Amino acid sequence: MLTNAVFAVIGTVMLLSFAVLPAFAQVAETRGLRPEVVYGDTKHYVTLTFYIGQNDTARLAGILDALQAGNVSKAVFFVHPGYASSNAAVVNGLSQRGYTVLPWANVAQYGSNYAPTTFNGILLSDRAILTKVDKMADVMAFYNVALHSGNSSIIAFTPSMPPRFNATAALLAQILNDGGRTLAFVDDGRSAPPASMAIASSNATSAITPVGTNTTSSMTVNDGIWNMQSLQARHPNEIKRIETSLGTGYLVNTTIIVGENAQLNIANEKIFIASPPPSDKDRRIEVTGRASIINSLISSWDTAANAPDSNPYHQRPFIFVDGGQVEITNSTVSHMGFPVAGFSAERSARAAIMFHDSSNFAITNSTIAFDFDGIYARNSSNFQITGNDIFANTRSGIDIRAGSHNFTMSANHVHDNGYEGIICTECKGVTIAGNIVEHNEEAGIKLASHTNSTIVNDNAARYNEKFGIYLKGTSTFNRVVNNTITGSEQGITMTESSNNNTISGNVVVSSDIAIVMDPTSKSNQLSSNRLNATAG
Repeated sequence: MLTNAVFAVIGTVMLLSFAVLPAFAQVAETRGLRPEVVYGDTKHYVTLTFYIGQNDTARLAGILDALQAGNVSKAVFFVHPGYASSNAAVVNGLSQRGYTVLPWANVAQYGSNYAPTTFNGILLSDRAILTKVDKMADVMAFYNVALHSGNSSIIAFTPSMPPRFNATAALLAQILNDGGRTLAFVDDGRSAPPASMAIASSNATSAITPVGTNTTSSMTVNDGIWNMQSLQARHPNEIKRIETSLGTGYLVNTTIIVGENAQLNIANEKIFIASPPPSDKDRRIEVTGRASIINSLISSWDTAANAPDSNPYHQRPFIFVDGGQVEITNSTVSHMGFPVAGFSAERSARAAIMFHDSSNFAITNSTIAFDFDGIYARNSSNFQITGNDIFANTRSGIDIRAGSHNFTMSANHVHDNGYEGIICTECKGVTIAGNIVEHNEEAGIKLASHTNSTIVNDNAARYNEKFGIYLKGTSTFNRVVNNTITGSEQGITMTESSNNNTISGNVVVSSDIAIVMDPTSKSNQLSSNRLNATAG
């Protein structure tokens, strides 16, 4: 992975002049398609291995179609003897195409010379990963990090085993598409270490612990006004000045807690918070008082690599505002946050910036990128998220939920995130206006689970893969007006008793289905919407 190159964004992405991001990825724009996140320019060599069972004719056809569409000429096929004997012409055709074909002598094991690479303790096998998660976005987020974490990787695609393991062709196509220019496909995996064909249980989940439970090292300021220089003077062993490829900054090797009667001002600084050891899972800047972050960079730091920690499955640090107030202006927050439950279906996580029970704060003109979740708030009110560039986060760009009300999200560019661009769950009295929300993996803007009395107006929702604007789960009395939705599977969608909403003056362009409203969603008022010619 590149660590010293200058970060660049190709296309329509705009970064603030001070908000310099580490060089781990670029966002490459392709008109009409979801851009790919490209990890520098270094080639990462990937060996694709396919294990073909006795009844895998249809699956093999899908694999070959995906390989041909991706222009992949190198791969390894382990073929069950029973399949080989009854489909000799097909197997011979694989060899003629230039693929390596080997007998699958022991169907309980991977080929000894092509054992899947292990990343974060998980084999890069569709079976090992699909037993842990349900969402394709999670699978792809893990694969993308894993495949770019080293110079070479081996992936195993195992035989179909309905209903969870019929996704080989779709998963392969997604890897080939997301890999872009930086994955090179080869057929020599003989340098890989051996690995067993262990299959992980899909039922095991980790206990969710409160923030701070796992903290073993911290410093607390209970009163007064502080900055990084004064904190370092008080705690020289935990805060040090360092030189990095990103410039001179402070390396923080502990949790900083700002008490109710204290204030921390960070201005024109670069703060690198070291990712903690396993015993200290909740390393953070915690604010129960007040803090301001102005013209600054806040990032995780991998001390071994001397670079930001680019692995979202590490226990990376985060910013936690617990009843306090934090103003973030003209700053960058990157490579922060992680999933609390590990690699599982559990959605609980530490976002890069978390607000609990907070009010009257603002995040403005800042860059929130390459985090796990970008911005998260619950039980919070009267705040603004305005003019920010929020992109390339593993899951959601902005995730507001659980009783938050009376806030505004406006003029943000929210793009290339793994789940939704913007999601509100159990929110009320929200204004979502004038945002560009594009190229997100699931939905552009989602109102979920009793999000009511919200105004969604004058937004451009472009090329979000599934939904442009999505109302679900008894989201009622919302106004979706004067938005432009382009290039999603579904333009505007209302499901699960999303009733009494006003859908007016919207323009839907080039979506597979312009407006979807299921039978449980009633009394919605649709007027003056301009629908694309292909609308159903």
